[in-house]
This record gives sequence, C-alpha cells and structure tokens, in this order.
Amino acid sequence: MSELVPPPPMDETGGRDVAEVAIAGALNLVPVVGGWLSIGFQKTFAQQEQQRLNGYLSELAEVVNMLADKVDGLSAEELAAAPEFYEAAVKAARVATTTASQEKHRSLQNALFNIGLDAAVDTDLRLVFMRCIDELTDTHVRVLRKFSDAGGEYIALDSLGAIVSEGAEVTLYVADLQARGLVEERPIFTRGGGHMTMFSSAIEGGHRISDVGLRFLAFVAGPFPGGMGEPA
Repeated sequence: MSELVPPPPMDETGGRDVAEVAIAGALNLVPVVGGWLSIGFQKTFAQQEQQRLNGYLSELAEVVNMLADKVDGLSAEELAAAPEFYEAAVKAARVATTTASQEKHRSLQNALFNIGLDAAVDTDLRLVFMRCIDELTDTHVRVLRKFSDAGGEYIALDSLGAIVSEGAEVTLYVADLQARGLVEERPIFTRGGGHMTMFSSAIEGGHRISDVGLRFLAFVAGPFPGGMGEPA
C-alpha cells in the first residue's frame, strides 16, 4: 500500500507539520524511543495517517457518487454545504483514520449515505450512533443482530454461543450494548399497590433488542455490503 500512496511532501523551508513535531516531542519523552529513532517513528505515523486519510476520501467519494445517482440534481457541493452531512463526514474521517476495520469503514459509508438521503435519525441521536460505530466492535454488532433476528423476543445469553464462546465474554458484550441502550433486559419486578411483584417469567431472564438498537442497525445498513455484524 505504501508503494501506491506517496509519502506526505516535506516543507521546502525545512519546517515540519505541527502534528509531526508533536509526535516527535512525545516520543522524545519515552526513554527507549527518544533521539534519532523518534524521527523515524513520527515519519511513519505521518505517512500512515496520510494513507488512511486518502483511503477515507476515496470511500467518501463512493458515497457522494452513489448519492448523486440516487437523488436527481444533487451535487457534491450541495452535500458539502449541508451542515448535517459535513459534520457527520468529519466525524467519520476521525473514526476511519483510526481503525483498519473494513467493517467499520463500510458502516460509516452506509451511515453517510443515509444522512445524505435525509433518511437518518435526528441530529443528537445521529452523533451518538457515530460514536457507537467508533466504540463498538464487529462482535458487538453481530451479537446485536442476533437479538434483532429474534424479532423482539427475549433470548438467553447462552444462545449466543455461536458468536461468543466464553460465557464471561458474552456478558461483557451484552453489558456494553445495554449500557448504550441498544438492548434491554427482561424486567424482573413490577411496582403497584405499594408493593413489588416478581414477574412469573423473571426466572427465565434474557435480553432483547431495543427500539434504539433497531434504529442503530438501520443507520449502519445500506448499499455498501460488509458492514459491522453482517455475514462474511
């Protein structure tokens, strides 16, 4: 890949980019790395960042071209001028340049496509969903899709063994999803008449996908296959 993407141009005045200086300064604080080795490190970091940015821009171009084909009269300039699309594209760039996960890249493309169609969620929830793409792993979303396949029914965690074999790990993935409101646990008690009553089904336990979880899956679904949690 480094043969296809040229390294970033050096400043003819001998100066260096602010980011390169910051990286070099940070590396100089590390006892084993400091000195001349830090220069090699910061150049590698800068080159990899540029390569990833170039890759993201190509992916963004694919989204824009597909939107232009889908929406009559829509231009790239109009998309760039739309605050909601610009803001999402900037956030997507940050995520895409910090991960090598192709599943996340495809999900970001689908999210931007949906925003360009004005088919996405409201602004605040959209920002939360973009953060979820950044923070969640492909395994998280495969677990979430398993809940979605259950059609809103509560399912036990041990039914997720085909995705995550270790019970402790299943609990961790589901806890992460629940903390973000993407899945919900079966309620155990109901309150009424001054006392609490246990549901007869509470002994069964289980979780199910929430409405927010369904909206997140719709947010990352679209014309770009191979997104997070999708079958290989």
